[in-house]
Amino acid sequence: MPVPRTGRKSDSATEHKLFTSARLWGGNDIATSGDTLPRKRETHHIKTCPGEALRASGTGLDPKLPHAPTEVHVRVNACVTHIAHVDSTRAAASDDSVSPTTSTHPSPALRIAFTHVLPLLVGCLLGQLLPTLAQMPGFRLHVLWIPGPLLMGWLLFTPRPQWRTCLLAAAAGTVLASVLVPFVGLSGLVASAGELVLVAAAAWLLLRWRGTGSPLEGYRDIALFVVLGGIALPVCVAWWQMLVVPDAPRGLAAPGVLLTRLLCSSVSYLLIVPAVVNIARVLQTPERRAGWRWRTVAVAVLLLGVLGVIWGMDWPEGVMTPLLVLAPIPLLIWALIVFGVSGAAVCMLVVAVLAMQLSMAGIGPFAFWTPERNLITAQVWTLGTSCALLFLGALSEQKLSNHLKLQQAYRRLGEVTGRMLVVQEEERTRIARDLHDDVNQSLAAISICLSTLRNQIPDAERHSVVELQDQLLTVSNDIRSISHELHPSILRFTGLASALDAFCIKRNARGALRVRCRIENPPRLGDDRELSLFRIVQEAVNNVDKHAHASTAHVLVTVRGEQLLLRVDDDGIGMPVAGSTPAAPGLGMISMEERARLLGGSLQIGSSPLGGTRVEVRFPLGDAATGLPPVRVVEPAVDTAARPAPVVRNTVDELRQLVDSKQLTELRTTYNGSYGASLLFNTSTLNYYVALFHEKDFWRVIKTDSVDNAEKVYRTFVEQTEQLAQVYIDTTRLQAGKRYTENLVAYNEERLRSLQQEADLQRQQSLQVSASLEQAKQQAVSLSTDLRSSHSELDALNQRIQTLQAQQLNPALSLPSAETATPDPAPQGNPANP
Repeated sequence: MPVPRTGRKSDSATEHKLFTSARLWGGNDIATSGDTLPRKRETHHIKTCPGEALRASGTGLDPKLPHAPTEVHVRVNACVTHIAHVDSTRAAASDDSVSPTTSTHPSPALRIAFTHVLPLLVGCLLGQLLPTLAQMPGFRLHVLWIPGPLLMGWLLFTPRPQWRTCLLAAAAGTVLASVLVPFVGLSGLVASAGELVLVAAAAWLLLRWRGTGSPLEGYRDIALFVVLGGIALPVCVAWWQMLVVPDAPRGLAAPGVLLTRLLCSSVSYLLIVPAVVNIARVLQTPERRAGWRWRTVAVAVLLLGVLGVIWGMDWPEGVMTPLLVLAPIPLLIWALIVFGVSGAAVCMLVVAVLAMQLSMAGIGPFAFWTPERNLITAQVWTLGTSCALLFLGALSEQKLSNHLKLQQAYRRLGEVTGRMLVVQEEERTRIARDLHDDVNQSLAAISICLSTLRNQIPDAERHSVVELQDQLLTVSNDIRSISHELHPSILRFTGLASALDAFCIKRNARGALRVRCRIENPPRLGDDRELSLFRIVQEAVNNVDKHAHASTAHVLVTVRGEQLLLRVDDDGIGMPVAGSTPAAPGLGMISMEERARLLGGSLQIGSSPLGGTRVEVRFPLGDAATGLPPVRVVEPAVDTAARPAPVVRNTVDELRQLVDSKQLTELRTTYNGSYGASLLFNTSTLNYYVALFHEKDFWRVIKTDSVDNAEKVYRTFVEQTEQLAQVYIDTTRLQAGKRYTENLVAYNEERLRSLQQEADLQRQQSLQVSASLEQAKQQAVSLSTDLRSSHSELDALNQRIQTLQAQQLNPALSLPSAETATPDPAPQGNPANP
């Protein structure tokens, strides 16, 4: 029987990491670190005969001591033993298949040489030769400078211990390029070496100050990279070159050349470093290679060629320039959507090189001035576009990272669900076996006792005993039916078709629901997949019987192309009508969905042509499509020829009594977390007891008098403890991941809600401003109308004033009608007054 024991420190670091915390009998805890494997420990007890001295090599016990124990506790760490066995097996296999002088895997030095040294050396060599040969004529200016940005991008995804190797490889490439190019002297080598050191320092600062996640993934990393790689590093490199290179441009002597070199360095770092880092990320993460297909790559190359042709055509000046400048933007956005950040970075690099080369040749949307000024214009455009693309890529990268984490969480959920279904099937098998072998046997014994009693009592009282026996027989039949439903043994021996036919026949005989089953050319799917299909049919028919109020149910299993179709129709009340509140899915529906998903298919629920509900499951027939782990129904193999007596099961109470009376000897015990299996021996009756327990509770006890059967059952129980412990660990991890994902989703929802509130507030403010502007416009129109009327009145008044003034200046003009009506008679001979 397991007893409380104290933990001992492991002498091996590997053993210490593999252990997990295990709760032992008696309530003591042994705390160890690591969560890679559940703790597995075996305790062997060797009972010594009375009066016999204990002779055990390496036990450290002396029977002559006054308080020497009578039992030897030998603790063996099964995890470490298993790892040592696996290592020795692999070593033996490698010795058999590979000669001592050869190896199937390259050495670490050779792998580093091929993955770091050779690519960096060749890249720095070509990166220094190609820009030198393609430099700007007459100015000796480079379009791009490759060695420094290439080294910086390489260092950002390389472990810190390998930085020295990368720096030496880049320096070797630079020295080799200086040998091949005649006009690069000692000062050029010193300048290049200083640039490599400055690049390493900038990469160290980026990794030290970065946020959580990979390099250049978040907004903070992008902003820091723009400041360090786009501004600080080019300025420091230019200052270093002015110090060590005698003929380097200084101050205002050649402002155009100095500005072009600064922009060239900044553009190089902003273009090449993201491309290198994101391509390395794609190569390291298989999930990010989804968009990199030959067709999409060919389409991208074709679009880049079309862009080059469009830029190279002779367009009217000033008319198409804005459209030509914005032409690469849709291409870059398409590359970001299809390929991700890596594809967008590569496309941006190609577009920038194309724009700067065409600008130096006097072609393209940036060719308006001299080649030097055209190059500066193209570099400024490249800086702005690359910075915007970096921040847009950070948003896409965060979305992709969250999507990958969610996929990983769903994958783990599927694995844990599969293991839980395995444990569920094993528990159903155990319960069915106990009902069939123990309860039914007890009922049969009671029936025998009642038959004996019936023969001993008077005839007048026998009728009650007969009725009791009939009721007992009915209970026994019900228990047998429940046992067959829990563990359909016919499925294992005859296949899915026979099991479904038997299930439908039993359902028709038991209740009012008529179940019709039709199976067309059923293929052999394997025990685990057939069991999942049977459970789906069983749960669907039970739901029809409980909730659909149907009279008939139709079960169809057929093959449609490369898929297997399972369909269950009924003529019940059907799906909820539109507008009603649907009921929450129960455990049965969730179980069907999980089983269908683990089969690699899908579950669909809709309306049936019969008027009720249709449950339809489709999944591919290929073996690789299923993700269901094998359901191992553990039934200990019993050698009937070797055992003298049958095995007695479900003796939990008997074992507890023997443990309390201390009549048992513990032979072996294995712990896996809080689960364990024990092998005990009764010296009085020479019987073996095999127990499966959880903490202090016995789950199952097998009693036998055969040592072979006991060993087999013990090994089976040990495997079950491993599965249970692993399921517990996976469940704990999944729950933690689920809580983290829920918190992340809640945070994002809260942030989205706040952003929506701010947007609504801004929208309301804009509406208020628009209303105020409309009101002010109406007031202005009204004032304009009043002003025009006032001007009209003022003009009328001015005319009247002018008329009055004229009348005042010439009063004779004021009475023309009176003089005409009654003229004064003038004396004859005298002229009239004027």
